[in-house]
Amino acid sequence: MRKPSSPGRTVATAAALVAALTAGAAPAMAAQSPASTKPAGDQRFCWLNADTDNMQCFETEAAMTQAMQQGTGTGQVAPEGSAEQRAAPMLQSGSEQSKQRVVGRFYRDINFHGGYLVISRSGGCGSGYHSADLSAYPGWNDSVSSFVAGSGCRIGIFDNSNLSGDFYGNYRSDAYATPLNDRASSAQFVAD
Repeated sequence: MRKPSSPGRTVATAAALVAALTAGAAPAMAAQSPASTKPAGDQRFCWLNADTDNMQCFETEAAMTQAMQQGTGTGQVAPEGSAEQRAAPMLQSGSEQSKQRVVGRFYRDINFHGGYLVISRSGGCGSGYHSADLSAYPGWNDSVSSFVAGSGCRIGIFDNSNLSGDFYGNYRSDAYATPLNDRASSAQFVAD
């Protein structure tokens, strides 16, 4: 016959069981982080291929550039000159194998500084009107402070998803998107 345990021992055993279960569940919960969670601090540079809806983030700008070159078969346009020219998006021209063009680059900080998100798509803005729901991509909802449009494009940003709410833009670039600084949740790209 089994001896009944004391109430204190039962509580301690239950607490140990809860702690063990919680410790095991924490990694699974962390893996299912919501879309508003920012990329890890070492992943400052992100590239969104709007054709495939695939976003990749990288620790360095060089690693992202290499991935973009491999993924699209295009070269990098070296930034030079004014602040806007230095911030000009890469991959302004594509190869025969790929028609990917940068439609915009969104920076976390003013004056084209900090980490950034590059969005590319087939045909660039010349293939019509396009949009991106920034709130759908980890770390980019309510994070944009400046932006530069790709070749032949203009950018407009909205403070809500699905191109709704307050609007600011239809500009080639803006070093400080004051009205919607750290509030943009979606963007539109139109031909210049």
